[in-house]
Amino acid sequence: MANAYTSLYRFIKPEVGADADQWGGHTNTDWDSVDKLFGAITTAAGTTAFTLTSGQSLTAYASGQRFLIRMNATCAATPTLNVDGLGAKAIVNNANAALAAGDLVSGSYYIVAYDGTSFRVVGNTSAKMAAIEALTWADDR
Repeated sequence: MANAYTSLYRFIKPEVGADADQWGGHTNTDWDSVDKLFGAITTAAGTTAFTLTSGQSLTAYASGQRFLIRMNATCAATPTLNVDGLGAKAIVNNANAALAAGDLVSGSYYIVAYDGTSFRVVGNTSAKMAAIEALTWADDR
């Protein structure tokens, strides 16, 4: 039996019964992947055609993929998102209706989920993320 991969982000699922070194190596690789995903949340480009580099070199969109994005600009009407150069897909609201200008605000955080056709905005996490950004690490804790 060989290693398997998760369907959305291609995390490595080591073969059951494989030696510990293989498990450790794959686990470290997956943690690096998670780190890249969380570090690649800021969109780029203009106000209509947004891009995102996930750090995962995704080869296809999959229904159910979710991305936490931080808008680099306030959107114009009918924005699109292109992740890892896979092709621009419309960003719509959770009811699958087109977004209006200003619906996505610069500096705000949103969760978008790919539904097989477009990216639906399924959450706005701006207040929570702003609180997390305000935290600092102290050496004595």
